[in-house]
Amino acid sequence: MATKKTIAVRKVLKNSSQDSSNLASGNDDSCANNSGAKRKTKPSGTIVKSRYMQTEKKSVVKKTAPNESVLVPPRPASPKVGSGHKPQRRTLHAQPDQNAVSNASPASQPSAVDPNAKNRNLALETFLLTFLTAKIESNTQKLKEEAERNLITVMEEEEKLRSSFMNKKQKCLLLEKQQWLNDLLDQQIDALTPVAATAKKFTEEYKTFASALDTTRHELPIKNLHIEDDREEFLDKAVVCLNQSQCILEEYMKDVSTESESTAACLQEIKSAAHEINQHLLSTSSDLLELSSLVSQETVLVQQCLEEDKIGFNTAQSLFSD
Repeated sequence: MATKKTIAVRKVLKNSSQDSSNLASGNDDSCANNSGAKRKTKPSGTIVKSRYMQTEKKSVVKKTAPNESVLVPPRPASPKVGSGHKPQRRTLHAQPDQNAVSNASPASQPSAVDPNAKNRNLALETFLLTFLTAKIESNTQKLKEEAERNLITVMEEEEKLRSSFMNKKQKCLLLEKQQWLNDLLDQQIDALTPVAATAKKFTEEYKTFASALDTTRHELPIKNLHIEDDREEFLDKAVVCLNQSQCILEEYMKDVSTESESTAACLQEIKSAAHEINQHLLSTSSDLLELSSLVSQETVLVQQCLEEDKIGFNTAQSLFSD
């Protein structure tokens, strides 16, 4: 790379020297023309093209290599017309290639690193990293607090909306239930409106039927008589009441005149009915006593079976055999 650049610099220097000689010959011709003397000069050597054309070609060629630097000499100033003196020749000194020098300098010069500067740079980088870390943590903490506040606000709003929704839903359900009950009552009223006209008549007829049933209750067959208290006490009280009624009837029979045969017949029937009731009560009491004895016997047998199952059949048999 360095050799190619030095060759390019030598070519440019050669071309510049040829251009300067051509300019000198051109100035001599111009001086002769201005003085009026016609002097023919033979062209010496080869004809060299102008410098700007050469520089354009050089620049076009050098564009293909972006890493190589091109050193273009400065263009000389054109001479003034009518001046008698020759312009000064500019010498182009060979300039060293800066890229080559810069590329060669690290290899030629030893690297000298200041340890204090290195430590200072390391401390500065540590400080910057610490500062950035603290800044990031501070911003993160602020963002967390703000996010928590926003989240709490959103949760409170959600709770309020949920409570309002539940209240409205409950009210809506109550209204729907009330509407359903009202519709049901309307249907019942529509169905019972024809019956309301006959309700009063039915009530009166039912009262008449109840009174007739109450008056004829003693003639109805009695079955499964319910007694709340003890049956023996009830029968004793019934016997006492019947005796009292018998005494009252006997006293009444004495005061009644013998002329009223019908009344006597009724009293006789009442007496016979009372006697029959008394006999019936006695037979019923005997039946009840017998039934109670049977119930007691059955209870004893059931309890005996339970005890035998509890203690075992062999143990119970040994007890009865002893």
